[in-house]
Amino acid sequence: MKRLRLLLLASIDGVLYSGVILLLVWQVRTYEYARNVRESQSFGHFPVQFTSNERWVPMVATWIVIFALAAIMVDYFWHRKKPSVLFWETIGLVAVAAWNVLVLLAFWIEKGFSGDTISYAWVTSLSNPVFGPISLAVVLLVNFVYAQAVLFFEKRTIEG
Repeated sequence: MKRLRLLLLASIDGVLYSGVILLLVWQVRTYEYARNVRESQSFGHFPVQFTSNERWVPMVATWIVIFALAAIMVDYFWHRKKPSVLFWETIGLVAVAAWNVLVLLAFWIEKGFSGDTISYAWVTSLSNPVFGPISLAVVLLVNFVYAQAVLFFEKRTIEG
């Protein structure tokens, strides 16, 4: 029962992380599109349409699974007090690190076989919120808030 509860909480954590990342990406792209429209209109041109090739449903599903697996791994190796902010921060960091490694490895292999360096350059870009330092900052913030909520509700159920 304890393991099932941990998997459920970690999956919810993955959903929350996914939601924040998706909102962040949406905001960045909306800002960039508005900037492109303004810039092209100032020159009297039609705005350039940019498309994104991310597959969001598989990405979110992968994040949920990775968060659940990270929770199992962290729980197995964790020898401190279980319900803590640091515990949830570690789960988030392990999950995002695993995500970054998997995607970097996949695009590095693709680059080797196809010679396509555009995808690899986008994944390794510091301005890409789905990967790298931005995703690490997002998971630290999301998991801090999430850990506070989990601890608050655990405390209330124990007291009540």
